[in-house]
Amino acid sequence: MDVRHAPSDLLVIGFAGETVPQSVRDHLDAALQSGVVRLLDLLAVTRDADGAVRLVEREELDPRFGDLDVPEQGLVGEDDVMDAAEDLDPGQTALVVLLEHVWARELTAAVRTEGGELLAAHRIPAAVLDEVEDAAAD
Repeated sequence: MDVRHAPSDLLVIGFAGETVPQSVRDHLDAALQSGVVRLLDLLAVTRDADGAVRLVEREELDPRFGDLDVPEQGLVGEDDVMDAAEDLDPGQTALVVLLEHVWARELTAAVRTEGGELLAAHRIPAAVLDEVEDAAAD
């Protein structure tokens, strides 16, 4: 069965200022290089001190973002970016990243071949898991 995409996540990550911290960029690079995820789209939006919202070019965030292979630009729409901007305080930037879970492509194909279907998918933020684990340890 032809499976063009694996399940994907749209992540909106906020930062103070108009740059992405080096460590975040390095960890994104590492995840992409591992082949576990594939970058489908990447955009950024910022809210300036006056409250105005503008799209930020990848190279403006970090010159190395311009070197990223983004094969399917346009999957993240303007509505997604504007939704991300609504949560920004003045002086903040949001990185909007669409990541495909490449590791799940064969699983997705097997499920479809067997007539199965995904009935639900829930993203549980890492902070929530940390809190639950901490509460269970007490």
